[in-house]
Amino acid sequence: MSKVLAFVLMIAFLLVGCSQNEANSPSPTVKDNEAATDKPTITVPFVDFGVIPTSQGTGEQNFWTEWINENAPVQVEFMNIPVAQRIEKYNALFASGDAPDLIMTFGDEYINHLIDQKLVMPIDELIEKYSTEYKALMEKYPEIKKVATKSDGNMYQFTRVIGLKTNRIMVIRDDWLKKLGLEMPRTTEELYAVAEAFAKEDPDGNGKADTYGIGLSENSRNLINDIFGVTSYYETEGKLTRDDEPSRQALSFMKKLYDNNVVDKDFLTDVIGDKEKQDFLNGKLGITFINQGARAMGYDTFKTFKNNNPDGSYQTMPIPESPTGKHMIYLNPPFEMFVMVNSKAKNPEAVMKYIDFLIKDSTGITMSYGIKDKHWKLGENGCPQSLDSALYTEEVGWNRLYFEWLYPEMEFGPCRDFVSTLNPEDPMDEAFIQIANDAAEFYLNGDHKPSFLTYGNYMPQMPKELNQIGSTMNKTITDIRNKSIVSGASYTVDQALKDAEDIFVKSGGERILEFHNQWFTSEKQSDVFLKKDVYNFYTTKQKDLMKKPAVDF
Repeated sequence: MSKVLAFVLMIAFLLVGCSQNEANSPSPTVKDNEAATDKPTITVPFVDFGVIPTSQGTGEQNFWTEWINENAPVQVEFMNIPVAQRIEKYNALFASGDAPDLIMTFGDEYINHLIDQKLVMPIDELIEKYSTEYKALMEKYPEIKKVATKSDGNMYQFTRVIGLKTNRIMVIRDDWLKKLGLEMPRTTEELYAVAEAFAKEDPDGNGKADTYGIGLSENSRNLINDIFGVTSYYETEGKLTRDDEPSRQALSFMKKLYDNNVVDKDFLTDVIGDKEKQDFLNGKLGITFINQGARAMGYDTFKTFKNNNPDGSYQTMPIPESPTGKHMIYLNPPFEMFVMVNSKAKNPEAVMKYIDFLIKDSTGITMSYGIKDKHWKLGENGCPQSLDSALYTEEVGWNRLYFEWLYPEMEFGPCRDFVSTLNPEDPMDEAFIQIANDAAEFYLNGDHKPSFLTYGNYMPQMPKELNQIGSTMNKTITDIRNKSIVSGASYTVDQALKDAEDIFVKSGGERILEFHNQWFTSEKQSDVFLKKDVYNFYTTKQKDLMKKPAVDF
């Protein structure tokens, strides 16, 4: 029976079972639901991204909410939280005393606000007293406690173990390299030379000077900064310090690109990178950074590129070495923390039981892939294979919004990767599989280290005053640095760095540095998940798991 039919029958059953008077009566209360099901009732948000097909119902009532309530040890009442207005909605619900028992949201600043205002509860005792599944997960991955423990010694957020992943990947038109007789660049000096050739030697062969070497949209500038090792603080002899040299190298590199007409002169207006993406898709850009480049979004980009440029090709590019060393561009953190418990939850034990249910393998498999033999079967590679991609998209693909906040998808091993769903005998799929495999080989092997100290959500939240100082100061400094790129000889990189230092001092930047140093030096030895721990986790916990799933499909 199709999911749509099941949903229709379910609605029909409800209508037949209710009289007109009952239809006009108030909605069932929590006590009514508990009496009807013999299961405790909790309230849970559905953070609505607007992706549910109209045929499938609403975020509060659809096939998957019914499936959850049939299979979970609790009765769940779902509350719609529009993603764009989530902060305003949560604030209103907290103010009225109607906030759900479980809180799901993202954004470090708001999460820390909830913790600071004691709107969410510590979860250490909750886990110890009532959990089985999550407690076992913490025993398997003791890193969870390290990343989730706040400065007061308590955990407030449940942690999702997703494993280290590539985010944006650096790609290069390898067909242009071949046409111009160039080698893959291995250093930033070689990168500049290749980018300049792409801009000036007519790689598309149309006789026009209409190509760019490399993108410089905001995201691309951030990743170029990563390549040169630019970050807020550096560890020196056990303390956090500042160093302008990586910024000097990165700004000089980008300024040279701009001065010599290697990049789009209007790059500062391309804030989110739409123009850069279109230039690449239209065959006018040689080097770019593709968002989610080794995953489903990257596959869509790849297909569009091939449709627009049937004879064109691109490859994942190894991260070039800079004068300041080998540094890695941004990678998705191995742990995410978006789920908390309302400090006024009426039945915290029931909330914990629901969390245990969400992270069970049986829940994760069903809600990831759908119903076996209807939506998927086991493929030759040992991973679930979709039986009908259109049906999967319609009935399953959107439901991750109910459980992906928590399920430790790293347990799926190689089956968690988008490429496991592709057909290596299909030429298009085969080419993309190579792009994705190269990204994993180049970016996750540990040869290059992250330039940052650690991920922002693994660090303590600054006091509100310092946070405001940092936000204003960082915007001003970014504007100064951007000005140095586009101003030629009239505003040099050295002058920009001097002006940025003046802003840092006058704004109170030293207070922010002191705050982080107090945290870093007091907890450094055992309680901080640092960049060295990122690759250590990958090599000791994740790498072998990527060869074989930890779950039985």
